[in-house]
Amino acid sequence: MARLPVFAGPDQAYRCTGGGSQTFSDLPCAAGERQEIIDLRTPPPGTPTASYAEQYRRLVASRSPVSSEAAPRSATPRSDAESDKEAECRALMYLIDQIDAHLRQPQGPAYIEMQKARRLSASDKRFSLGC
Repeated sequence: MARLPVFAGPDQAYRCTGGGSQTFSDLPCAAGERQEIIDLRTPPPGTPTASYAEQYRRLVASRSPVSSEAAPRSATPRSDAESDKEAECRALMYLIDQIDAHLRQPQGPAYIEMQKARRLSASDKRFSLGC
């Protein structure tokens, strides 16, 4: 599986709340404002974050047990190549989602252009794989 280049970027941002408004910055909040630190590091593609893992745990716990009367599903065997392709497609889509999330936040022009280039590269790779 080809790896995309990783570029250095800001690791954290600050959400500042005060005076009835909310701002985001790469600098700490002013005195008197409520500050929340936001982690911007992107986990490796395919790695669930703690919140996803927690959501999955809750989902599994909330499922009702399968009754024995339910018809069994027939599994279609897949080749390793198909599994690898699907895994790479999922990883690329995860990367694109993470880049989109970063681009929705205020960023500098150079960082935005770098992220757009990464997104285009991932999208082109998805297209070439036929995802």
